[in-house]
Amino acid sequence: MLTLPRPTALLGSLLLLAFQPAADSVEFRPADGTEATKSFTVSGSFEMGDISMVMNGQDMSGMIPLDQLSGEFDASFSVVDQYVKTVDGKLVEFVRRFEKSASQWDMGEESGNEEDWMEMDGKTVLFKWNEESKSYERSYKDGEGDEEKLEKLGMNPELLDYRTLLPQKTVSKGDRWSVDPKGMGSALMFGLDFDSLPSMGEEIDDAEALEVLEQLKPAFERMLDSIKTECEYDGTREVDGVNVGVIKVRIAIDGSVDLAQMIEEMARKQIPEGVEVDMSITTAAVGMTMKGEGELLWDLQRGLPHGFALNCEMGMTFELDASVSAEGQEQAIEMSMEMDGDVIWGME
Repeated sequence: MLTLPRPTALLGSLLLLAFQPAADSVEFRPADGTEATKSFTVSGSFEMGDISMVMNGQDMSGMIPLDQLSGEFDASFSVVDQYVKTVDGKLVEFVRRFEKSASQWDMGEESGNEEDWMEMDGKTVLFKWNEESKSYERSYKDGEGDEEKLEKLGMNPELLDYRTLLPQKTVSKGDRWSVDPKGMGSALMFGLDFDSLPSMGEEIDDAEALEVLEQLKPAFERMLDSIKTECEYDGTREVDGVNVGVIKVRIAIDGSVDLAQMIEEMARKQIPEGVEVDMSITTAAVGMTMKGEGELLWDLQRGLPHGFALNCEMGMTFELDASVSAEGQEQAIEMSMEMDGDVIWGME
């Protein structure tokens, strides 16, 4: 057995250590009382692609005003967050001041803008974790406010920090991990907590609208499950004088929803009593694809997000094949539509 001289063995060990990738702890760990200002944006544009509509055998595609079906939008909001208290990495008390929100859109000949689209500008909300209910209790920190708006806020303070994208252990450059679909959905929907949404029955009084939403819920969940996200740690970088851990984010969505049965059931309920109708909806499907890349910058010293950017290309399709026969009249329609666009998310 060959035994290396001790100095040589020591040198070999040092060389091995030198070539080991550095492991970084990319985790949420703000010190109690830390304050952070964050500005979020989402913008996009879309335009119609191929479109076809045939009614009773006659091509009506040329009658569709494609220029009226294209447009763009952008929305933004800013907050000041104070991390009052954490226990073992769990945020138990938290204050969020909503600074300003604004949105604008332009679609064909229609355009508009809205200030305070979140309806919370200037309000400060206190979140306190209730261990018994496993949820955050909310209250206005400075005076009274609209309790209904507070309940509809839908935000989990932990999810607005992109924590769902973080690795579950220390990482070295090149390490990869997957993100739960709901976790990525929360990141794109600015902290929306899909597991703690209020019951639709509590928020909607219109019985027909409630029925539609309840029927759409499983389809929405299937679309959400089609989100595939992979993250890769790309080491550290200095940004604005801050040492940040860089997480590359890649997202892909390829899902479709079959709405034929739901649409037919709803249409049959609108038929007047005593009227004989022969209805067939062979196809009614919505498809969505999205592919994009971006990065999350994590302040390694403060244990908080420093920035986020994600650029995506997306497409949507709609297919309809239906026929209705009533009182001696027949109507048949075949339609297909494609829409392409891009969406950009950001935080700084």
